[in-house]
Amino acid sequence: MKPVVQRERTGCGIASVAALAGVSYAQAKRAANRLGIFADDPHLWSETQPVRELMTHFRLHAANS
Repeated sequence: MKPVVQRERTGCGIASVAALAGVSYAQAKRAANRLGIFADDPHLWSETQPVRELMTHFRLHAANS
């Protein structure tokens, strides 16, 4: 797994998906933004749905908890 540098103070969800998908932070951010997901959105800080949507975009799936 390649390291991903989080480019925004609140972009940990995007950076995590980027690392799992094997893409750069910039690539994951572009995909997230196209899906309406933005690092500064408070929903991304406490809800799992935006990260799950971004994971699905990269064909990754999280286990149900």
